[in-house]
Amino acid sequence: LLYVANGPITVQDPRKNGSPTVVTTAPDGFEALAVDVNSERSVAVFGGVIDDGESSAYVVLDISDPLAPSFVNMQVVGRNGRNGSGR
Repeated sequence: LLYVANGPITVQDPRKNGSPTVVTTAPDGFEALAVDVNSERSVAVFGGVIDDGESSAYVVLDISDPLAPSFVNMQVVGRNGRNGSGR
């Protein structure tokens, strides 16, 4: 499976149809920029921005069901000093 961080969080299975599915359990306004998967703990951690780029945050998803991840938590880690300029 591929987890993609390019604004929306998506997941796809290239062995099947390969079409990306947007993960709807991510918080509104979160734009993913990076992803790391820990398969031993069944989690995917997405780093990104929220509030139109004003703050940095990370989102943790439970990937026990890989094609239907569920939201675990989000942590805002800092303000970026931007005024709604997006990523």
